[in-house]
Amino acid sequence: MAEFFKKRWKLVLNIVTVLALGAVVYASRHDVLATIDNLGKVNTWALLLMIPIQLLNYHAQTRMYQDMFGVVGNKLEYKDLYKLSLELNFVNHVFPSGGAAGISYFNIRLKNADLTASKATLVHIMKL
Repeated sequence: MAEFFKKRWKLVLNIVTVLALGAVVYASRHDVLATIDNLGKVNTWALLLMIPIQLLNYHAQTRMYQDMFGVVGNKLEYKDLYKLSLELNFVNHVFPSGGAAGISYFNIRLKNADLTASKATLVHIMKL
């Protein structure tokens, strides 16, 4: 049995995660139903306007990263940095650790761009 877990630990971890997520959804089913009921009260135009505003926010972050990497002597593609901005937002929301998870992810993600960890950390801290 221990050999099974040793070889397939990722599968076991995924199964446990899905089961835990199912338990959370089941436990909060009343809140989910109340949220669905309240969606009718939301101003549709305000909700739809949030999408382009968020896209502009990610654009501004991407341009800021491009400028900051230019200061430390690296030129990175807009497309890659835009994707990184989206991913970084996701990581910082999923792992709310006060930015520590974001800095770690930022460094790992930028290894492919031949950037040193110190430059990536400096740019991320300059952003804060």
